[in-house]
Amino acid sequence: IHWEDFVIKKSAHLFVYSVLTVLLYRAFYNYQLGEKLSAKYTLIVNVLYAISDEFHQGFTPGRDPTLRDILIDSFAIIVVLYLIIKYLPMAPKAVRTWAKKFEIA
Repeated sequence: IHWEDFVIKKSAHLFVYSVLTVLLYRAFYNYQLGEKLSAKYTLIVNVLYAISDEFHQGFTPGRDPTLRDILIDSFAIIVVLYLIIKYLPMAPKAVRTWAKKFEIA
């Protein structure tokens, strides 16, 4: 595998799990669970999904499950949750307005 292919595939992991994190957090937060519980459930569901995705890859010809992918996915999840909880409340008003429009905060 060439390093360019590796970078593209791992960047895709980061992007997909970042989007999934925002969507799951939004779903839990709008269910009136609060910030911390929403983050906790988002982390649990997302990591379980990452594990199940790697498990599934074990049955797909030409694909292998790797702990590295689970760790990359988990890194994306944790970073996005940290950004939402730590920095969204301090973001400029335009960003907070955008987040409210999309029901993230």
